[in-house]
Amino acid sequence: QRNEVDGVYFPEAVSFADLALKALMNNGEVDWIEQVILESNFVNEKCLKSVYDKMGKASKFKEYIQNFEATASVADLRFSTDNDFGNNNQKYTNAMAITNPPLTSNEISIVFNTDTNTSGNIKNKPDVFKAVAMIHEIIHAEMYRKMLDAVRIAQINQTTLQWDTWPNSTDFRDFVESLENKYFGIFNFYTQFEWNTSTPSSAQHQLMADRYRNVIKQALTDYDSTLTDAQKEALSWLGLNETNIVAWQNYSGKSSVTSTLTNIKNTFPNGCN
Repeated sequence: QRNEVDGVYFPEAVSFADLALKALMNNGEVDWIEQVILESNFVNEKCLKSVYDKMGKASKFKEYIQNFEATASVADLRFSTDNDFGNNNQKYTNAMAITNPPLTSNEISIVFNTDTNTSGNIKNKPDVFKAVAMIHEIIHAEMYRKMLDAVRIAQINQTTLQWDTWPNSTDFRDFVESLENKYFGIFNFYTQFEWNTSTPSSAQHQLMADRYRNVIKQALTDYDSTLTDAQKEALSWLGLNETNIVAWQNYSGKSSVTSTLTNIKNTFPNGCN
């Protein structure tokens, strides 16, 4: 079956429709407006789903989600949860969620940590932390979407981001050149922090801390208008306040952020309780 918009055929729309049908058959949901697959385990976590629904009304969050609309995107987006997150992501047990790049398909999946045996268990966190986790992971997904777009621009005979296993250096060079030409910020941070260094760190976290914290604060403004500037500033560092992050190293308000985050964690409401 063909899928056309104004007479133009979009194979990505067909791919999304197939994924949507499978999700519905497995008791999941589909955000048809924003073109996002919601696995049944995510939908069944009512306290998490309610934050997603509220975040969907935040203009900045919605703006990023819309980049995955099937007729415009090279990637599909999926939300799910994992009760065995610690075993499946042993290096990230303190994380509330993880975004998996499209290494075997064009699908980017955001998996939320609901493992009660980990410190990152998102169900133990206040709802505003959940909101930050969602916009934080959407920014990761957007970076991966752009990188997948660079693969297409380079006309590399692949549809995934398996740059470390590409069969020859020409493919990798073409990908990097396309990334540099269209998405210089991502190119610059990956080159500096992952591809050209003996001590690699998360290029995406480095970039997010340096360039995207205002996006997080804008989303939080829409999510909860009662948040103070100091609270939004502290929340924008959540997941980025790590010793290896250069922007955090150079930040002068570390103690204020730390105390504010502790206060929010201990006093703000958690709909999962």
